This record gives sequence, C-alpha cells and structure tokens, in this order.
Amino acid sequence: SSDLVVAGAFNLASDRVLYGRYWGCFEEHPFLHFNVCLYAGMDEVVRRGLVRFEPGAGGEHKLVRGFTPSLTYSAHALFHRGLDRAVREFLAHERAAIQTGLPAWRAETGFKD
Repeated sequence: SSDLVVAGAFNLASDRVLYGRYWGCFEEHPFLHFNVCLYAGMDEVVRRGLVRFEPGAGGEHKLVRGFTPSLTYSAHALFHRGLDRAVREFLAHERAAIQTGLPAWRAETGFKD
C-alpha cells in the first residue's frame, strides 16, 4: 500500500450534472485514464444522484462507453499573440473535423434522438 498519488481528474458539478474537464498523471498504467476520468466520474454521478455525466470533448473511445457525442464550448484568453494565433488555427481545423464527424459518431451510438 502506498500514499503516492499517480493520477487525478478535475471535474465540475452542478446540482444535476458532473462535467469532466482535465486529467493528468505522474505514471502510465493500463486503463488508468478510463478509471480516473470515466469510471470514477460515472460512480460519482450515481453516488450523488445526478442525472448526467458529461465527460468532456473529444475521443471516439467514448462511443464504446455509451456516451453520445455532443458539441462542447470553451472560452480562451491567451495573451501571447503567437500562442493565441496557433490555438485559433488549431481550433478552426478541429471545429471543421468535428462538424464533419459528429453525424457519423452520433449514428454509431445506437441511441435515437
């Protein structure tokens, strides 16, 4: 047994929804990401009696875990001009890829809207 922290997740909660947002680890272990980010979050939703877990953006791997893909929004304030430009260019490409992929990913879930 050890008191060493190897990973953690930062989630935000409302009175109805748990929002998973960030995670990090000091060590790599098989299935660590899913245990910390997804399974622990789902357990927390059940424990608190919340109605939904929104595990955050990205990741086709979420389809096989029963999450329906949805658009998420974020706001960024980057004061370094070069970094701001690079992030905005990346987001423009990412936005286009998501808009193209979203209908297909939703169809793969098997859930009906």
